[in-house]
Amino acid sequence: MKPEQMKLLKAAIATRMPFGRFKGRTLDGIPSGYLKWMAEKLDDDDLSTMASLIWEWRDDGNLHFWD
Repeated sequence: MKPEQMKLLKAAIATRMPFGRFKGRTLDGIPSGYLKWMAEKLDDDDLSTMASLIWEWRDDGNLHFWD
């Protein structure tokens, strides 16, 4: 992973969910299925991109977890 991608991933991991069932949790603490939904369905491009980055990171390392 390139340094700029790693910087974005670190920021995504530290971001707190602003709404819904997982409000207040950091994105890295959200189950994979919900992250996938966020990446595909949210209108908020920044949050959607962060969810996608975490999903891809988990996918590369087989780190998914489900609720």
